[in-house]
Amino acid sequence: AKDITHDYARGPSAIRFSPDGHMLLHLIQIVANHADYLYAYSTDDWRLLWSLHDDRIDPLTLAVRPTGHLAAIGGTHFVIPADGDRTKGKDVPVVGLLDLQQRKIVRFFTPAGVPVMSWSPDGTRLALMGGDLEILDPVSGRRLVQKQVEPSHISLRYSPDGRYLVLGGYMPSTGLFPGFGVQIWDSQMDKLLQKIPGSSAGIAIARDSRYLSRSQEGR
Repeated sequence: AKDITHDYARGPSAIRFSPDGHMLLHLIQIVANHADYLYAYSTDDWRLLWSLHDDRIDPLTLAVRPTGHLAAIGGTHFVIPADGDRTKGKDVPVVGLLDLQQRKIVRFFTPAGVPVMSWSPDGTRLALMGGDLEILDPVSGRRLVQKQVEPSHISLRYSPDGRYLVLGGYMPSTGLFPGFGVQIWDSQMDKLLQKIPGSSAGIAIARDSRYLSRSQEGR
């Protein structure tokens, strides 16, 4: 239907459709300074609707709210100390809340690490996994939950019925992939309901929330 390329793209990108299916969002990592990194296309005729650059975030991940006009961009922001010495600067994790109607980032959060993200089905909570597991109220910015979990590469999904928050991951540095496995929590992260051992490089949940699938090394 359409091939989309960018001259300044590098590294992996993120692609998401808007909830109504009328817009495709393409987030790219860029080489050129000040080049736009988020592009919105119409799925009716694939024309470019708008694009975005914001110096306050170097983007890595993207999650679109399932109910409305918000998206979350996860990444880092390079902070220079007060003395102006750039050699002492460091990348600080950040999440930007993007208003798709205003076409600008309207709020920033500072998570524990560069996050994998998942919206709750009703859009009232944003779960972040970047060191700690955090759940935010995207409107007020209030942190509702913060828990430490085992270090690993994480997949993060709310079930479509909103009852569960599922974490999956593995530890490739061990070479044995014993992994974090899968953890199934209630949606508020109050209770761990089930833990499934073994490598879990990716997870998926059926639309009726009946089935959970995970990918493992070689299968």
